[in-house]
Amino acid sequence: MAELYDARVNEARSNYYDKKSAENKYEWNDKLRDSTTVYIGNLAFDTKEEAIYEFFSSFGHIVRVVMGLNARTKEPCGFAFVQYRTHDEAHLSVALASGAKLDDREIRVDWDSGEGIDSAARKFGRGHHGIQWRDEFREEYDERRGGEGGGLNYEEENQKLRNEMRMAAAGGRTDEDVNRLKRGRSDTATGEGPGMPPLMPPPGGFNSMPPPMPFNAMPPPIAFNAMPPPTFMGGRGGFRSNGRMPSRGGGGHHRRGGVGYRD
Repeated sequence: MAELYDARVNEARSNYYDKKSAENKYEWNDKLRDSTTVYIGNLAFDTKEEAIYEFFSSFGHIVRVVMGLNARTKEPCGFAFVQYRTHDEAHLSVALASGAKLDDREIRVDWDSGEGIDSAARKFGRGHHGIQWRDEFREEYDERRGGEGGGLNYEEENQKLRNEMRMAAAGGRTDEDVNRLKRGRSDTATGEGPGMPPLMPPPGGFNSMPPPMPFNAMPPPIAFNAMPPPTFMGGRGGFRSNGRMPSRGGGGHHRRGGVGYRD
C-alpha cells in the first residue's frame, strides 16, 4: 500500500509551483497528489476553447476547460486549465500531450492543483500589460502570441520586487503584505505592485512652519567633529557639502530570481 502511495506522489509532480496557491514547492506538489487538473501553456492566442476540448478529450472525460485571459482585454492570452473527471485521466494527458502540437504549435502540459482557476488571480495574465510574464519578458517576435513582447527586463523587474519588499518591511507592513509581494507582486489581475508606503507627516502637518525659536535663543551647538549643514548653491547645481557636488551614478549587483513565470 505504501508503494502505491509513493508512486502516486511521484507521478504528480511539477518543477513549477504557483506562488499564489502554495508557500513552497513541497506544498504545491502535495496539492497535486489527487489533482484532476492540468495546465496548458504556449497556446496561440487564437486557439479556440473548442479546439482545446476536442484535443484533450482524447485522454479522458473533460469536466471543464478554463481559458486564460488577458486581464485588460479579457481575450485569450495563450494558456488554459483542463479539469478531468479522474486523476488518472489527467496523468495520461500530462504524460502524452506535453510537446504535442495543437493548431501547429508545440504546447506544454503540466500538473495544476486546480484551486481557484476561476478566480482573477489565476485565470488572468499577471503581467503589467495583462498578459503572462513570459510574454512581458519575451524578446523575440511571436506572431501568434501578440507579436512583440512586453519589453520588460527580467533583472530590472526583480530589482523592483526586492525594493518593494524592503520598503514593505521598513514601512511597518504585516508579514501577510510582504508575502503577497513575494507571491507575484500583488493580488491584482495585472500583477502591478502596490505603491510606496504612506509618508508620515511631520508634527503639525506637511504645510506647517517649524516652531519659532525663543527670542535671543542660541542655536543648538554642532556636535564634536560633525560636518556643517549643506548649503544650497541654486540653479542646476543643487546641494553640496564640503565643497563637493553630489554623486550621480551608483550601480548595484543584480541577482537572478524573484519574478517567476510559467510557460
